Amino acid sequence: MTVGPALAAAGFLWYLLVREPLDFWVQVLPGLPLFSLGLAITVPPLTSAVLGAIPPAPAASHPPSTTPSRGSPASSRVGCLGLVLAGRLDTDGFHRVALVSALLMALGAARAWIGIRRPTRPPDPAAPRGGTPGPGSPAAGPA
Repeated sequence: MTVGPALAAAGFLWYLLVREPLDFWVQVLPGLPLFSLGLAITVPPLTSAVLGAIPPAPAASHPPSTTPSRGSPASSRVGCLGLVLAGRLDTDGFHRVALVSALLMALGAARAWIGIRRPTRPPDPAAPRGGTPGPGSPAAGPA
């Protein structure tokens, strides 16, 4: 959850190279795979984290439980782009959007690096603990 947003931020930073006259092959195209790979690396663990936070019974009975986690933030981001652009999409507006997007992705990467940890699970009381097998256990052999 750190590498993906960092790659996406690098893709957005690449867009700061866009100048007039536009050369798509040099100024835009190399940023696309960086951004795309960043999203491809981010989405699966994000989905796993969201579904892992839901107790097993509701997760199995309500499969579209990730829909709100994807839809609402996406709508907010699209709405915020209008604020950043301030009504005009020219080279300067494009650079503002790319820079703000790169900063947000970098902040997400930093937040993931600092705050996301794999939780430790308590030991299963039914699991064998090692040592010598007790009487009646399959590993003890016939009595």
